[in-house]
Amino acid sequence: MQKSKPNIITNEMISVHKLIPHVQNFYDVSDIADLKDSIEMFGVKQNLVVVKVIGQDQYRVIAGHRRMLAVRSLVDDGKNEFEMVPCRVEPENIDKIKEELLLIYTNSTTRQLSNYEKIEQFNRMKLLIAEYKKTNSIPGRIRELVADALQISPAAVGRIEQVEKNLTPEFKEELKKENISMDTAVELSKMSKDDQ
Repeated sequence: MQKSKPNIITNEMISVHKLIPHVQNFYDVSDIADLKDSIEMFGVKQNLVVVKVIGQDQYRVIAGHRRMLAVRSLVDDGKNEFEMVPCRVEPENIDKIKEELLLIYTNSTTRQLSNYEKIEQFNRMKLLIAEYKKTNSIPGRIRELVADALQISPAAVGRIEQVEKNLTPEFKEELKKENISMDTAVELSKMSKDDQ
């Protein structure tokens, strides 16, 4: 009989070559130049959050995708002293919903997000909390739980829901590309689909 792994979080140094991105990560990871320079000068100052991929010699990144890419770039440049990355390793038996909630929560609090990322994280968080509530007892309405988790006001929630529900796909794409502001998106979403 196989023993189950204890529910323990550990801190380990892990090769950047063993790290793989999380498939649910929708955050932009394209701009790493400044982060790469910072890591080269000071090292990785904040642990990546990872979970071991069961049955493989790999770790799925929950938080720290940009740091992972910056370190990989340094190693690709021949700076092998950066290969080992400090990681907080979550238990292998972490619930998949909690894992994705952690991915969103850690990203929502650590950097400036685009309007598209804010909307996407709100939508994902809302679905995940609704799913989590089905099997876990957590008090409160989903909308308030999401607002609290993302540290946004009820007014911001209303704006996001307005845009998500009423903005045409074409203007959503413009918002994603940052060709229109959130204020413009909100005003457009108050119009009928035909007038947009």
